[in-house]
Amino acid sequence: MRWSLVPVLLSVLFCWSTPALASVPVPAILEVSVNGVDKGPHFVAIAGDEVQLEQAVAVAIGLEKLSDDAGLVLQPETAGLSYLLHDDRGVLEITADPALLTSNTMAVAEARHLEGRRLSDTIAYLNFSLGGAPGMLSDIPLELGVSSNGWFLSSQQTLTANGSVDRVMSRLIRDDEAKLRRWTLGDVFVDTGGTGSGALAGISVASNFDMKPWLRTRPGLELEGMLETTSEVEVFIDGLSYSRETLAPGPLRIENSELSGRSDVEVVITDAFGETQRLTHTFNVVENLLKPGLHEFGWALGVPRDSRGGSVSYHGPLTLAGQSRFGVSTDMTLGIGGETDGDNFNIGGAATLTFGQASDAHLNLARSRRDGTSGTRWSISVNSVLAGLPAQLYLVAQDETYGSIRDPGARQQQSWRASFSTGFDLPLLGRVSPRFTRTNRYDDTRLDELSANWSFALPLGIRLGASASLRRENGESARPRYSLRTHRQLSRHLQLGASVVLDDDEPQFGLQFSYTFGNRGSVQFQGDRQGDSLSRQSTLRERTRFGDVQARWNATGQSEGYSVSWQGALVMADGLHLGAPVNDGVAVVSVDGIRAARVLLDQQVVGRTNGAGKLVVPDLRSFNDNRLYVEVDELPMGYSIDRASQTVIPPFKGGGTVEFRVVRLQAVEGRLFYDTDGTVEPGQYSSLEISTGDEIVLKSVTGFGGMFYLEDLQPGHYRARAYRKQGECHFDLTVPVSEFPIVSVGDITCQVAAE
Repeated sequence: MRWSLVPVLLSVLFCWSTPALASVPVPAILEVSVNGVDKGPHFVAIAGDEVQLEQAVAVAIGLEKLSDDAGLVLQPETAGLSYLLHDDRGVLEITADPALLTSNTMAVAEARHLEGRRLSDTIAYLNFSLGGAPGMLSDIPLELGVSSNGWFLSSQQTLTANGSVDRVMSRLIRDDEAKLRRWTLGDVFVDTGGTGSGALAGISVASNFDMKPWLRTRPGLELEGMLETTSEVEVFIDGLSYSRETLAPGPLRIENSELSGRSDVEVVITDAFGETQRLTHTFNVVENLLKPGLHEFGWALGVPRDSRGGSVSYHGPLTLAGQSRFGVSTDMTLGIGGETDGDNFNIGGAATLTFGQASDAHLNLARSRRDGTSGTRWSISVNSVLAGLPAQLYLVAQDETYGSIRDPGARQQQSWRASFSTGFDLPLLGRVSPRFTRTNRYDDTRLDELSANWSFALPLGIRLGASASLRRENGESARPRYSLRTHRQLSRHLQLGASVVLDDDEPQFGLQFSYTFGNRGSVQFQGDRQGDSLSRQSTLRERTRFGDVQARWNATGQSEGYSVSWQGALVMADGLHLGAPVNDGVAVVSVDGIRAARVLLDQQVVGRTNGAGKLVVPDLRSFNDNRLYVEVDELPMGYSIDRASQTVIPPFKGGGTVEFRVVRLQAVEGRLFYDTDGTVEPGQYSSLEISTGDEIVLKSVTGFGGMFYLEDLQPGHYRARAYRKQGECHFDLTVPVSEFPIVSVGDITCQVAAE
C-alpha cells in the first residue's frame, strides 16, 4: 500500500515546489497518529503549510472538539496542537493537548440493553388458592386477569365459606412504554409522599421506570480526569476490581449507574511508560435521589375507598391524591405530595440532600386541615460519618390535630420521637450496632428504648447474633431483654438454627431446621419451649407443574392441627393449562409434544413439560430479559431441538407461548452450474444464500465442480442466490420430504447475465 502513495507524494512535492500552486489543496492518503496512537490511514488535503481534514476524519482521530461541519484545518499556529508531515513515509504525526481530544468514557458495570423477543399474545388466567383444615372450610381467593397488547384487566374476588362472593378490587391498566407511564382505571393505591398513602376508586397516572430496566434514575458515580498517554485504567470499588480498560490519551470520564450508598473508589492509572498513579475517592450516592431533570410522579383522582371491616365500600367527595419528585441536581431532589377534596387537605413537601462525601439528609414538612382544624408534621433524617463511625439521627414531631382527610376525627398519640443509631466493628469480634429512641406522647407519658445488636462469624460457617435491649416507660424501672441466635449452613440444601430469649418471663428456647429439595421444594421445622409450654410447627412446600402445594402441622401442648393448601392458576394461551400462580410475566413453553422435557428459567430448573409437551412458567420478570432453556433427555434418532434457548420479554402480568420446535436433522446436496449466454460451467467456489421471504436462513459455499452440501435445511420451497466476482444469479430450491438423512436435489443450472 505504501508504494501506491508515491505518485500522490510526488504531486504533493511538486505543489510545494511551485509557489503559484501552493494554495491549491492536493488530496493524499496518510497514516495518521495522534499523541503516538495510530489512527490508521485517512484522506487529507494539503495546501502549503495547512492540512485539511473532513469532519468525519477529525471525529475518527479524536479531534472532534476542534472541528465543525466544514471539518478541521491544521495550521502551524493552532493553539495546543502541532504536527509533522513525513512526506517520505506518508505519515502525519499530530501532537495535541489531551484536553482537546475526544473524551474516553469508561462505564463500570454498565446496564445492558434488552435483547429478547417481546411477548404480546392475548392471555387470560385465573389464580386460585384452595385450602383448609379437617372439618373446616376456608375462604377461596380468586383473581381473574386478561392481558392483551399492553392492556391488563384484573378482578380479585373472595369466595367465602358461606357461599357468598365478595369483590376485593378491580382495575384496568394501560402501560405506555414509550413515555414510561402507567394508567389505571378502577381501584388505585397512591403514595402521597410524606403525608401517607391513599386508596381511591377512580383513575391514576404514574411514572413507571421499570419499563426500561437499564434507565439510570440515580445520579450514580461520575469521575473525570485526564490521560496524557495511552494508559491502562482499572477501577476498584470497596477493594474489588470492577473494570479494566486500555484507553487513548484525552479526557477520562468514569461512570457507574449501579453504585449506591457510601463507597470507596480507587482508580489505578498506568501510563505508557509504566508509571502508576492511584486516585482515591469516597462517594455518597443516596438511593432515593433522582438524576437531574428526571420527574417521578403518581397522581389519582377518585372516590375514597374503605376496606375496614373486611368489606369494600366507597364514600366521600371526589379526592385528588399523589406526589411528584424532581431531580434538581446531583445533590438535591425535591418533592411535593398530598391529598385534597376541595374543602380539606393534607399537603407536604420533601427534600433529599447530600453534603459532600459523608452526609445526607431527608426532610419532610406537611400541613393538614380537617373540618376546620389544622395541624403540622415535620421530620428530618440525617446520615453522616462522625469520627469514622456511621451515625443516623431521626426526628419527627406533629400536632395532635394533624392527620389524613379520610379520618377527620383521629388524633395523634405521640407528640415527638427521636432516635440515634450507629455501628462499629470490634477487632476479631464482629460488629455492634447500638440504637437509642425516645418517644413523648400527648398523654404526658414517655418511652425510652436502648438496644444493641451484635453479629459475629465463626469458623465452619457458623454465625452468631445477639441483642440486648432496655425499655423504660415514665421513669419506671427498665425492663431488660436479651437474645442469642446461631445459624449454621451445613450444605447447600440444609440449614440449622437455634435461639434463646431471656426477659422478665421464663427463658424461651427455639430450634429451627430447613431443607430444600427438588424444584423449589422445602421442609421447615420450628420448635419453641418456654417453661412447661412446648410448641412445634412443621411445613412442607413443593412447587409442581400444577401449582404450589403446602402442608402444615402444628402442636401446642396437647392440641394438634393440620392444614393443606394448593395455590395454582388456569392459564389460557394456546389452549387451557394448569400451573403455578401468575404473579408477573408468564410463558407457556411448548416443546412439540415432548413429555418430561426440563425447562430452565435463567439457568434454574422450573419444571418439566406434561404429556402434551407444555409447561406454564409464571415467574418471568416483566419488561426484562428472561432466558428460557429446554433440555430433552431422549429424542428419536435424527431429530434435534431447533433452538435450545430463547430470550423473551413479557408485559406486566402478560406473556404468551414460547415454542421450541423439534426438527429433523437433514442434509441437502447437489451441484450448481452457471449458464452465461449459453456457456455452461461449474459454479465452483461461489457463495450461497438460502432464504424464505426476506429472511436468510442459511449461508454456504460451493466446492470443486460446483458441489454444495447444506445441513439442517428442512423440506420446503426456498429462494437461493449464488454469487462470485464475475456476477450473481437467483434460482428456486425445492427440498423434498424424504426418509433419508441426506437428500440430493441433483444438478441446478443458474442463468447469469454476461458482463
